[in-house]
Parts: sequence; C-alpha cells; structure tokens
Amino acid sequence: MHCPTARTLDIVSALLCLIGLALLLVLLLAPLESLRWWAGWTKEQAPEAPLAAPAATISPAPLYVVYLSGVAAIDPNQMHQKESSFLDLVADKIAPAVLVRDVFPYSVTNNPLTGERPLARLWQRVNQGSNKRSKSLADWASLGLVILRNLSQILVSADPRYGPPTSFGVAKEIVEALLRQGYYLDSGAPVMLLGYSGGGQISVGCAPYLKQILNASVYVIGIGGVFSDDPGILAVEHLYQLAGSKDYTRSVGDLLFPGHWFLFPRSDWHQAKRAGKMTTVDMGPMKHTLKGDYFSRSSKLADGTSHAEKTAVTIGELAAQHMPIKK
Repeated sequence: MHCPTARTLDIVSALLCLIGLALLLVLLLAPLESLRWWAGWTKEQAPEAPLAAPAATISPAPLYVVYLSGVAAIDPNQMHQKESSFLDLVADKIAPAVLVRDVFPYSVTNNPLTGERPLARLWQRVNQGSNKRSKSLADWASLGLVILRNLSQILVSADPRYGPPTSFGVAKEIVEALLRQGYYLDSGAPVMLLGYSGGGQISVGCAPYLKQILNASVYVIGIGGVFSDDPGILAVEHLYQLAGSKDYTRSVGDLLFPGHWFLFPRSDWHQAKRAGKMTTVDMGPMKHTLKGDYFSRSSKLADGTSHAEKTAVTIGELAAQHMPIKK
C-alpha cells in the first residue's frame, strides 16, 4: 500500500481550494442578474404598473399548467428529448387545460442560458453535449456547471433579501407566457405551476405575485420538488408533491432549510401543513433523475405502467380536480 506523496497532496489541496473558490464566486455573483434587472440596468425595465390584458376574443382554457424545469435546464426551447416527450404526454393528459412550456425559471427576464449572454456559446455546446445518448466525462462536467449555476438561482429565490425581486421577475415572465397562450387578466382561470426538482421552489416563490396579478387561484405540483420555507407557500391554494420512494433529492429542503424542522412550528412551512395545504402523492419506486426517474418510459411499475405514463396520468387527475365546471 502506497502512501500519497506530498506532491499529490498539494495537487489535491489546490484543486479543492479552486473548487471552493469557484463555488464562493458563483454564490456571490448569483443575485446580480436579478438586482441588475430590478435596478433597471438591463434592456428590460422593472415594470411600474401592472401588465395590461389583451382584448378577450376567445374564451380562456379552464386551467393553465405552467412547467418549470429542474436545475439542469438550459433552454426551454431546446430541452432534452426525454423531458420534451414527457411534456407531450402531459399535454395530452391535462386536456382541455393548456400546457405552457416556454418559461426558463432561472432568469428574471426569461433569458435562457443560450440566449443573449456573454457565455451563450459555451452553454450552447453544453446543451449539445447534454442531449447526447452517450456522454463523455467532459459532457457530465459541463452539465455540472449548469446545475451549479441554476442551483445558485434557487438559493437566491429562497433568500429573504433577494428572493422577492427574483420571484416577481419570474412571475412577470410567467404571466407574459400565459398571455401568449390565450390567457387574459381578470378571466379568473386558475393556474397550476408544475415544478420539477428546483422548479418547485421557484413555483412557491412566484405564487403570491401570480395570485395578485392574475386575481386567480394558483396551485403547485412538485415533481420531486425541492422547497425552502418560502412565505409564498401560504399563497398557494394547494401544493401536491409527487414523491418517488427512491427519490432522496426531494428531501434536501427538509434538511437544509430550518423552517422545515420541528423546532420551528410557527414557520410558514408548518403553517401551510397545519392548514392542510400540502398533499404527498406516492409515486412508487421512482428516482429523481436519470434511469428510473419520473420521466422514464423504459422503466415500468409493477402493473406494467411506465414511470412517464404514471406521472402524466397523476398530473392529469390533479389538474382535472381544479378545472371549473362550465354550466
């Protein structure tokens, strides 16, 4: 058995220091996009008045479901085939509700990583690598950068200092996406936010602003959602958590955010639980990501149903419960 040399230890220590510094830099820079937008330093100014509704030429759908992707999201218009295929299935199961799928939840201006950004070319290459069936080590490392970047935005959303302007910015972009799909303000049509993984936290952060702007009920479905103790959860009519028994990532919120701990029974999280605003739906032996996750068509449950089919059907059933019945 050989002991590591001093040189090897020095190299490992240097790498750990570099990784630590990179993490610190990402966390320090994370709120800047939201703050620059809020301060009016970007092309799109923070609005001073509510968005105006277009003329109502057609009746709105009975329900609008807005999909907010997880931390590996790069561009909603160029998402992985597996995720896109799953959303096609969801759109079929929730009909006549409308599925909105063009929101990038990790930007206050709905600017995807491949959009107008200094590192757009880098993210485009990463996106091409992430769509490969067989990924190299470099592809996985690059995808890790995306996850780190978007994870930092989730932490910004959960931060009581930077979270409100960030959540308002994303809520505004969700409203604009709804308008593009035929929604009009004051129609009262309910909205359901479908947040996968970190998209769950973004959903509850946006909820109070959406409820105020739309004057409508807002529901949240978390697909293995990760949630902080965000006060926005009290604005949600109901939160459904689709939970796979092999999905351990969704428990991150319970560990990291003190508001989930039993030591703080007056937290917003526990208030929402006592108010009966939360329901956990057992999805069977589903994982958080990769093979055997909620979107998998090849993985089957005991009755032969694919994971993707089970998840989509469950979403469809929950959506049906909140569609107004036309008289």
